[in-house]
Amino acid sequence: MLCVVSAAVLTFDSEEVFGAVKKGCALCADTIIPSVFPFLFLSLFIVKCGLAKAAGEILAPVTEKVFCLPGCAGAVIITSLVGGYPAGAQMAAQLCAENNISREQFEKLMCFCVCAGPAFLIQTIGRCFFGSGAAGFILLAAQTVSCLLLGIFACRAPVLGFKERFFIQTKRKNNPLSFSAEVFSDCAARSASAMLNICAYVVIFSVVGVILSKTGVAGLVSSVLYAITKNKEISAAFLPAVCDTASGSAAACRAGLLFASFALVFGGFCVHFQIFSFCAGLKLNKLRFFVFRVLAGLLSALITRLLLVFFPIVSTAAAQEQRQMSFSSVSRSGSAAVMVMCLAAVIMLPDMQNKIKSLDRQGFSN
Repeated sequence: MLCVVSAAVLTFDSEEVFGAVKKGCALCADTIIPSVFPFLFLSLFIVKCGLAKAAGEILAPVTEKVFCLPGCAGAVIITSLVGGYPAGAQMAAQLCAENNISREQFEKLMCFCVCAGPAFLIQTIGRCFFGSGAAGFILLAAQTVSCLLLGIFACRAPVLGFKERFFIQTKRKNNPLSFSAEVFSDCAARSASAMLNICAYVVIFSVVGVILSKTGVAGLVSSVLYAITKNKEISAAFLPAVCDTASGSAAACRAGLLFASFALVFGGFCVHFQIFSFCAGLKLNKLRFFVFRVLAGLLSALITRLLLVFFPIVSTAAAQEQRQMSFSSVSRSGSAAVMVMCLAAVIMLPDMQNKIKSLDRQGFSN
């Protein structure tokens, strides 16, 4: 029945559907592609060229003792905290596909390596939506602490059913780095394909929002939540925020800093489906993944509440059109800076290859 109603909305209310598609495409062009694509490429490149294993030699003492995971998993944790939602998942999936980590270790990483990017939290959410950079830093701190605490719990708790409770340290060996043109082009093609997949989900969920609104589902959910919470802002923001964090972030911020902390760490179903696409074939336990997303959101909101006791801030949510406009302009300038940095890295790559070959000839690499 719902499919029939959805088809009717798509057919007879095509103007609003087209508007939703345009909005989704604009969101991808202005924000998601410039900010996410470089990290998707970087996460693949780090694994394919061997940098993840090299970094694992440095990170191993921490990841093995704290998280009971191999050293290369530390690169996944750092990438997820720095690169935003899908980057860590893509790196973990690639490491698992290349047998650098086991499937259970991959599932452990997916319990907590799903985070919003620092630039998004501080600049977009903090400064643009709440009008306070301090709010963004509080959200970032709450997300980081909740991520690490859940990571320790997920990797060590026997109640989760993981068989690999402890990581057995193996003898480390030097792994050669490979900065070849083949690796570079393969990473570019794979990241472009992943980016197209992400954009497809963003556009789809933009249309889903219209369908939920037109079919009355959004209004029904809002009414039920209002009867429970007696909070108009949260009841109105809940469905948009949990469906798509990117387009629903403004609504989440209008509901207050605590709800925004929950929604942004939860990630939204749009992000979840993006991650599932990276994990195709790895049989990720989706129920466990969802439970940990809820736990992460609740823990982040709790930590945010505690931080506000020590660092009180005065801010207002982004209900004004002016701040919505500033978000677009700020993100475009930031995205341009990221793209310039990526271009510089591409230009410097041949020089890096020549230096590595020189070191090989001198006998400094194995």
